[in-house]
Amino acid sequence: MRTAQYLPAVVAVLVSAGLGAAVSLFAGRFGPKSRATANSAKGQAFEGGSEVVGQAHAPLALRLYPMLLAFLVFDVAVALMLPWALLVGHLSVGQSCGGGGCVSQQQLLGVGLTFGLVLCVAWVHVRGTRAADWNA
Repeated sequence: MRTAQYLPAVVAVLVSAGLGAAVSLFAGRFGPKSRATANSAKGQAFEGGSEVVGQAHAPLALRLYPMLLAFLVFDVAVALMLPWALLVGHLSVGQSCGGGGCVSQQQLLGVGLTFGLVLCVAWVHVRGTRAADWNA
């Protein structure tokens, strides 16, 4: 493959990295500076005139993390299934490629079924270990 094919992607990455760095530098240089201390009136939390009770940022319960991880895995899986489904829909049975670089519909279906089987096994594991139960 020629490297000229990757030029638009490289330019997009460089432009986005440059914009991110520029925004960070300008925000740090010209952005508002917080001069309020924790003891000053501006540093205190305001709860409708009442005194603040407890911490503002309580730690999350550890039982939440397996649920979040399972959600992340299945969310990424769904995002990966869309391009696969679009490819399967556009292929015809018996499609031939001269260059040998394309895949057949049977191969895509095999990959999809394998991926679905792995997701089903993961779902059964999450249900079996009770990682999705809030009271576990």
